[in-house]
Amino acid sequence: MRSMSATGTLVLMNRFAFPSLRIVDNQAPANTLVAPPAHTVFHQRCQLHYWLSSPRLAPVVVLTHGEGANHHRFDAQVQALARSYRVIIWDIRGHGQSKSEQPFTLHQAVDDLRALLVHAGYPNALFVGVSVGGLITQLFAYR
Repeated sequence: MRSMSATGTLVLMNRFAFPSLRIVDNQAPANTLVAPPAHTVFHQRCQLHYWLSSPRLAPVVVLTHGEGANHHRFDAQVQALARSYRVIIWDIRGHGQSKSEQPFTLHQAVDDLRALLVHAGYPNALFVGVSVGGLITQLFAYR
């Protein structure tokens, strides 16, 4: 659940969030975590949004959600994986915060994933995908 604190800070009010986050509002409940800042890359007329977890030098895992979902699909998995991996979650084109007026295609999503990884500076990663996200990661590996 998202809400605004008295100071205007966007906060997450659930137990599934990035473990490396910190509380900024001293009046917030103990289980309130600040939403991590989204990283963005502009690729082929779309502002793609992605988020990184710690630890910085760990192996990278990219989680790709399915059709009609967004990066929050993996909140529980990020909590577990972020202890040992650098986790990247993202909103595929036309989903969540990655708004697009172009039609969604699998090949476009693969190109978006490649652009995101180049922008983030991670040439190698492990990939996990659900539904259409699984197809995107398979096509990415095939290319």
